[in-house]
Amino acid sequence: MKEVGTNQRVRQWMQANRFAGKELAMWAGISKSAVSQVLNGRTGISLKSIQNILEVHKELNARWLLTGEGEMYYSQTGSNSKYETKDKIISEMERIIEAKDEIIKLMKQN
Repeated sequence: MKEVGTNQRVRQWMQANRFAGKELAMWAGISKSAVSQVLNGRTGISLKSIQNILEVHKELNARWLLTGEGEMYYSQTGSNSKYETKDKIISEMERIIEAKDEIIKLMKQN
């Protein structure tokens, strides 16, 4: 069985959430070309980049991301993980809007 490393788990997380490479670049604090290299397995993702991602995505399980142990998200451990509270959904939507606004701002600068 092929070992799944941190880069592959980053890719899995991105695919599960339909995140684009430019979003990962912004959250991780790396260039879009560095994201491509990470996702294609040419280089490893740095601990600083992982830390940056985890600061933005507090729901992402750091243990899962680094080791593959546990669930992708902390909230998946409960039996009602599919049923989030209204406040959590609103908070998540606000975070997504802020991230997209930041992406638009960065795109306009380039």
